[in-house]
Amino acid sequence: MKKVISSLLFCLVFSCSQSIALNKDNKVQTSNNNLSQNDSTNMTNTQIKIVPINEMEDIPNFKTFVRSEINILNKEKVNLDVLNYKEQIKTINLVNISKWAKNEMSNYKINNSSFENMFIENNYFSLSENVVKVKLADLPSHSPLVKRFLYLFNVYDKNNNLKSIYITIQGYAEE
Repeated sequence: MKKVISSLLFCLVFSCSQSIALNKDNKVQTSNNNLSQNDSTNMTNTQIKIVPINEMEDIPNFKTFVRSEINILNKEKVNLDVLNYKEQIKTINLVNISKWAKNEMSNYKINNSSFENMFIENNYFSLSENVVKVKLADLPSHSPLVKRFLYLFNVYDKNNNLKSIYITIQGYAEE
């Protein structure tokens, strides 16, 4: 019995010893699983898209998703996925996606503290994908009655592999 288990374990370990990813030039790149942390992060960073969406506009294909009361992914996985792309997310120019508060947003920068207070607000699913809506930060507003927030919509395939991150601004008016 021990021999069978160790043989199965050997097959599992060595059959999965190579990963395939697309590099920045969209060329296939293979790599051993014995990667350093930096290599692993770089490989992951080349596989997904980070897409800014203008304030209050719809996320593409999002209307086909259904809201779920069940947490599709655990908080630790979602946080790790976001943190892997923190530097790329911080480079998004929020003034460009802001619709109403461009002046108030001109000096605003996404900083490290934004990532310490991430909050999973909702989970959604479709036949082929899962989406986790993450509230990243409160944003400056053009009116004391308007509340604005920075959101990430993490899109996962059915195997819970991160495919893309949409970044947008949403909010509401208190009346």
